Amino acid sequence: MAEVKKYHVAEPWLETSCSLGEGPYYDEESKVLRFLDIEKNEVHTIAMGIGAASHTVQHKLDYAIGCISNVAGSSNELVYGGASGIGFLNLQTGNYDYSARFWNEEERASGKEAYMRSNDGAVDPQGRFWVGCMCDPRKKNIGPEGALFRMGRDLKLHRELDGLAIPNGMSWTDDGKTMYFTDTASGGIDAYDWDGASGSISNKRVFWSAHGKYEGAPDGHTLDSEGHLWVALCGGSKVVRISPQGQVVAEVTLPTRLVTSTELVEGELIVTSAAEFEPTKYPDSAKHAGQVFKVHVGVNGQAATGCAYGTGTYPGTKRNRAWSNNAARLAAPMDPSGRTPGRLDKLWRDLGRAGESRCLDMALRLYRAAGPHMQGESARASSAGPCLAERACGKRSGGRGSLLGRRGGGGRLQPKRRGEQGTRSTAKARNADRNRNSGRVFVLRLLLVGSCQQAGRGVGDGQWGKWTQQEAHD
Repeated sequence: MAEVKKYHVAEPWLETSCSLGEGPYYDEESKVLRFLDIEKNEVHTIAMGIGAASHTVQHKLDYAIGCISNVAGSSNELVYGGASGIGFLNLQTGNYDYSARFWNEEERASGKEAYMRSNDGAVDPQGRFWVGCMCDPRKKNIGPEGALFRMGRDLKLHRELDGLAIPNGMSWTDDGKTMYFTDTASGGIDAYDWDGASGSISNKRVFWSAHGKYEGAPDGHTLDSEGHLWVALCGGSKVVRISPQGQVVAEVTLPTRLVTSTELVEGELIVTSAAEFEPTKYPDSAKHAGQVFKVHVGVNGQAATGCAYGTGTYPGTKRNRAWSNNAARLAAPMDPSGRTPGRLDKLWRDLGRAGESRCLDMALRLYRAAGPHMQGESARASSAGPCLAERACGKRSGGRGSLLGRRGGGGRLQPKRRGEQGTRSTAKARNADRNRNSGRVFVLRLLLVGSCQQAGRGVGDGQWGKWTQQEAHD
């Protein structure tokens, strides 16, 4: 048996006072480390280029948040597992909302949603977001009422496992064949066969167990670039590195018992921890409980995958688009003005399904339905300015006319050529206008970006821009 490498950490890297520090996640592009305090509803950030001095609480939510991940192609959003479902957080505005709820109607009617919350989570190699849920111990004793959910690209949730107590660390091997998953109450880590095409798991078996070997039980973990797991042993004051063969090859000893999760940042191991719930019995542990630790281990983490959603075939074309990357998500309630959200929801969904010939008509309907918060202020939030927005929606009758056209009989949008002022459009002109995608798509994008920014759901992921540029030249 190979010798076990030993590391010892005596002092914290960050002297935080987390109640339940969890979920460290490193954004390699921005060089920002984020971690959570689940019980204080906080998202903490550190600019790794600056170090501990840059630590700040970036966001505080109204409910518990158990895990976060980047969104593929976006620098402005995070996806998160919250108390009652999966949602998106806008990093610029701080706005957030659920896009899918965990529990069905019967479970919600029984009151289950009120005492459950998310715990750990991760994104699989295909961009699906997985979240484990458990009883919130502040509201109900922990028992086997938890579940493991998987959110597909269509933003729908699939329940993969039931009867869990404390769902925790999860990761996927580089060959895309195996998923590791922890239920802390079992004292071990299980391996499953993973189907990348469907996302489903099968063939459960025990990969590693702490029973009879270590104090504490496996909590969160991360997978390194060499295929080894770095597993936090909550209650054991240790992190262990486990080989693909299930052998411990390294140990990190920390000055507090309740270590909770791990992340690798350019050769450094980051470890979060929770407050000591028996401070009288373990005074030394309580001294550094809830703090964050760092130790150099000389290995990098596995390349991270952002949450991807909404990719599909645009109706009327043969190529896959990222058009619904925004439209599907924005179908969630998003109107802060107090107007009935149902009408807006339907418009967003219709817009996602529509062919090019219908998009402009629905864009104008959306503009008018969204109310003053969109008509007045959204244009100022966009880089194009209010003048173009007013022209686009026919609010000015002079000059070169509306890019979208005018309303004709029966409430249908009647396209007209630029330069025509209120003249009756011929069928030939209408057909010609339908083929001029460049101006149309730009205006549609202006409306979408403006309304989304005003509603706190910025379309800044670049995917919509890529689609519009491509569509304009088709």
